[in-house]
Amino acid sequence: MIPPIEIESARPQDLDSIQALLAEHGLLLNGMLQQIPTTVVARMAGRVVGSAGLELYADGALLRSIVVAPQTRRRGVGHRLIEAAIAIATTRRMPAIYLLTITAAEYFARLGFTRVDRASVPDIVKDSAEFKGPRFSSAVVMRKTLHLDPRRASRVVFLQGSRTIEHFWTEALAAFRQQVEAASTNQH
Repeated sequence: MIPPIEIESARPQDLDSIQALLAEHGLLLNGMLQQIPTTVVARMAGRVVGSAGLELYADGALLRSIVVAPQTRRRGVGHRLIEAAIAIATTRRMPAIYLLTITAAEYFARLGFTRVDRASVPDIVKDSAEFKGPRFSSAVVMRKTLHLDPRRASRVVFLQGSRTIEHFWTEALAAFRQQVEAASTNQH
């Protein structure tokens, strides 16, 4: 029996495993340590078998370092990692997600990304190490515009153990209500 693959938030102790996967596929780790809070991993039997990272900027997010171990390919792991990263960007209210690809433009197009000119990418995103690196100087640039309707975002399933985005929104709403109640109590 093949163990299930769970998609969840990366933890700092996952960094070595993520680095090994990236190196195995010729991808760079630069900047990943700072992105651990917005990185998701695929875990099978406790081992990291895939990851996708997001760099968040005021004008958009950069989806980067998407990697899946060879033994788990063709099982939808990459798709699930990307959907989880999109869910993070949506909950963080990013207007769009950008990415650079050398070989997978058709794959990303099937996930709703469209090719864009580099000039249309916000300067702050273009200043990232990924955009400045020589490896991606001739890469295809793609964008997915996000719809920031929280009702839509709450229906995106992002597994973190048994937590979903719906749980996240419920918890966030409860916390907001507590803050409103505390503020109104302090005013009286």
